Amino acid sequence: MKLRVLKQFSHFRLGAFVAKETIDVPDQYASHLIEIGVAEEIKSAATKETQSTNEAQSDGNKRTRSRKP
Repeated sequence: MKLRVLKQFSHFRLGAFVAKETIDVPDQYASHLIEIGVAEEIKSAATKETQSTNEAQSDGNKRTRSRKP
């Protein structure tokens, strides 16, 4: 599941994340991260829009990475 990080946090299995980062995590972890309010789900249509927006920006703070336990 694709998530957008809302707050900086660290997860014991997934590692550390920075706010506004887009991540791909397994569903079992994603639902928990959403429940505790540190991330929000990105819908497939929004993902394409976010990626094009990220490419247009040059601030360097936006990263996309996959996390697998």
